[in-house]
Amino acid sequence: MDSSVSVCRMKDIVRQLNIEKDIKREPVSTVSSDLMEYCQKHFHEDFLVSQQSPNPFKKGKKDSCTVM
Repeated sequence: MDSSVSVCRMKDIVRQLNIEKDIKREPVSTVSSDLMEYCQKHFHEDFLVSQQSPNPFKKGKKDSCTVM
């Protein structure tokens, strides 16, 4: 019984590896370059980076929360 469980487990592993081998992969250099380009293109929208857009974390009177 133990060997049949082991064989089933190995078949599952092989099936998963066959699925993973078909996944399209991108080089890290390409992906990191794309990420840097995106960050540079959209940095003005991020208050924590540019501080030019409105602060979404600033507490105002209309945004306050009251606990009862």
